This record gives sequence, C-alpha cells and structure tokens, in this order.
Amino acid sequence: MDLGTQGAWDSPQMLLAFGSPDAPDSLKESSSHLPNTGIPDDVVYLSDVDERANTLTHGLGTVLSLAAAAWFWEITQDETLGLRLSCLVFCLSMFTVYFFSTLSHAVKSPAARNRLRSWDQGTIYLLISGTYSPFVWQGSPDGWRNILMFSIWIAAAAGFYSKVLAKHRVNAVSTWSYLLLGWLPAIPLVQRTPSVCVWGMIAGGVSYTIGVVFLINSSRFRFSHAIWHLWVMIGSAWHCWAIYRLAQMTD
Repeated sequence: MDLGTQGAWDSPQMLLAFGSPDAPDSLKESSSHLPNTGIPDDVVYLSDVDERANTLTHGLGTVLSLAAAAWFWEITQDETLGLRLSCLVFCLSMFTVYFFSTLSHAVKSPAARNRLRSWDQGTIYLLISGTYSPFVWQGSPDGWRNILMFSIWIAAAAGFYSKVLAKHRVNAVSTWSYLLLGWLPAIPLVQRTPSVCVWGMIAGGVSYTIGVVFLINSSRFRFSHAIWHLWVMIGSAWHCWAIYRLAQMTD
C-alpha cells in the first residue's frame, strides 16, 4: 500500500511533482515520456532489496486475504446471505489493495509502477467501504441500512474514479477524503455495534497510525516501507477479528 507520502519532501521527484523550478532538468525531460498517471513520476526509487521486501510482505497479505475470504464464507454458513456477502466483500476489497500494492512494488518500469500505484491508492477507498459493509448490514438503525450502504459505496466509487480514471494526484484533498470516508459512517453505527468489535476496529486504526511513522520515512531507513506494510497487515488482522466477532454475535 502506498499513500503517496513516502520520500523526502525536498527530493527531486517531489520538486518536479509540485512544479518547482528547482527540479533537475534531466528529471523533467525523463518524466515527459511517461503518461500522466496522476502520481508524481516515481516519487522515490527504493533499492531492489527494499522492493523485494515490499513485494514479499504484501504478496503474503494477498494470499492471506484470499484465505480469509474462504474462511469467512465457511464460518458464516448459518448467517443471512447479506452478512455472508458483506464479509466476502470486505475480504475481496482487502485482496485488491494487497494485490495492486504487491504489483506496484514488483514491476520495474516507472510508467507501469505509477499506473499500479494509482490503482493501489484507488482501492483504498474500496477497502474502507468494504470494512464498513458488515457493520452497516448488521448494525444500521432501522430504515438506514440501504441508505448507508449506498452512500459508502458511492463515495468509494467516486474516490476510485478520481485516482484510477481521473488521474487525480495525491494531496491534502485525497488524504481528507480517506479520513472522511473512514470516520463518517461510524457516527450512526458505533452505538449499535458490540463494544468488543469497536475496540477491534480502533486497534486496527491504531496499527495503521503507527505504521505511518515508517511510511513517511521510507526513503531514509532500510526496510522502513516493508515495516509499514507489516503494520498494515496487523491492522487488517484486527479488522478481520472485529468482523469475526460481529458474525459470532449474530442472533
């Protein structure tokens, strides 16, 4: 997963991305041959060793996401079809994030890497809505289930479109959109969600937050970005546990 914040802010790539006249001419020339992917031209070049670690960590996350999908489908056999499908949607949205993150670190072509990063960042919106889907299905106030489900997925589709199709650059607007989509649906749900599940979701959010410390230092310390990946996987594990407990408590 790459939120577009890795690397020093005064790096040549970041200078180029923000249109600075201080960006090296050689970098400007090389970037002119790349399609506009909406992501600054290869924000940071990590070492091959780092990229192998990044690929392996989220490659493992990709496999575990599919395993989680099969597991949730099995353990929810006696639940409503809506809950089963919402759990499956969560797992598949998690899979898409890990899958495109893995590919973005595995390829070496700058153009392909930047295109895959836009997909990586776009699928984050899908994961946020996918994570909420079981809670919306199970805990929505009377008459609000369809409205909330429709709202979070329209927002996810708009975010995905902005990153993948409209080629929107990562900036403060996209960061706030992640946060808004991540927190606003919680307002009508928190009172109707078992406290143990709420704490599991909070633990997942804290894991992501700790990981950001390593994300923003990706270009400064060896394996820092891979450590960020591991914290993302820990956050996903907490969210899987919270949704598992939600399914357990279903009447």
